[in-house]
Amino acid sequence: MAPRYAFPELGIPWERGKLQVIKGVSRKRGCEVSGRIHEVIAIISATDQWLTLPICFVDADAPFVVGRQVFFDFFRVCFDKATLTTILETRGV
Repeated sequence: MAPRYAFPELGIPWERGKLQVIKGVSRKRGCEVSGRIHEVIAIISATDQWLTLPICFVDADAPFVVGRQVFFDFFRVCFDKATLTTILETRGV
């Protein structure tokens, strides 16, 4: 997920994305935001690997969040709070 302000850099029509309603973005009861899912080619710099990721750009002040689809199929992710590091291991898919 990403806020819509990051979308124009992609240079593709907003309407081309699939309409999606996301719930549970905040702790407020009944919170939901609408957005559009677009397929975006991204390079994962830690691995020099290119992936086509579905990203939902939302009409809200929302955080950048890695979704479950695709990314976690390719990587095992370890967050180490003590050292403030994130480790990506390829799954060999």
